[in-house]
Amino acid sequence: MTIYHTRAQTISVLIPTYNSEKTLGECLKSVITQDHSPEEIIVVDSYSHDSTQKIAKQFGCRIITTRWKILGARYLGARAAKGKYVLMLDSDQVLKRKDVLSRSLPLLRKYDMLVFEEKSYRTDTLLERLADADRRLVHAAGSMQLDPTEGTLLPRLFDRQLLLKAFKHIDMQKLHDVVVFDDALIYYEAHKISDRVSMINDAVVHKEPTGLLAVLRHNYRYGASVRMLLKYGEYNQLLAKKARFRKVKITKDNLGLAIQSYVLLILKGTAYELGKLTG
Repeated sequence: MTIYHTRAQTISVLIPTYNSEKTLGECLKSVITQDHSPEEIIVVDSYSHDSTQKIAKQFGCRIITTRWKILGARYLGARAAKGKYVLMLDSDQVLKRKDVLSRSLPLLRKYDMLVFEEKSYRTDTLLERLADADRRLVHAAGSMQLDPTEGTLLPRLFDRQLLLKAFKHIDMQKLHDVVVFDDALIYYEAHKISDRVSMINDAVVHKEPTGLLAVLRHNYRYGASVRMLLKYGEYNQLLAKKARFRKVKITKDNLGLAIQSYVLLILKGTAYELGKLTG
């Protein structure tokens, strides 16, 4: 059933892309089949060489092209958005249920930001299972993970005006090419303005890299990107707290999840630190 919404309820969906043809189609399908139709879908593409833009056009997306990378793409998309709210999705994320947006709207009367509970798309490979265990560990930790400096959970759905105010405190001329912790920086600045944040359960699934080499490459690239932040002296304390094991209380009930999380973060962290040193 389609929910016909007033202007006050409109949501712009913002998706940064670069060579995202393998995952973008399913991501977009999960958006357009929501029982609350979004105002628009904005794909901010960094000049992909594959069929990313073609897929976006097939789904009726509004396309913005830029040389800027993920943080810059989110900024440009937020500025261009028409909706009262902005949902920042990644191209490898899929909305798990058709009522994710409609379940979000009542909460947006009280909160300015919503975290979407996230799980792994599949758990067929060891790396997918490790990633799923890591997410389950974080979500089970509860509200402590909503702290913008100590926690791991990050909002996806924002009041657009709050999002724009947060971006005003980020030097986009310096940091537009940031590709790691980009959403953490946004949340950090947004939380200074408003601490009204909550969570939507059972919302998103994430298509994880299935091969070890892909995971190592991704995290090496992330480490290299952090050097830019360190070079400018931006957010150094925040980054130091983010690049560590999850801050959760270990009990006999979550010990198995914690061990799997640590194994995954050791793999990722090794590549990340190497990228930070040499990338």
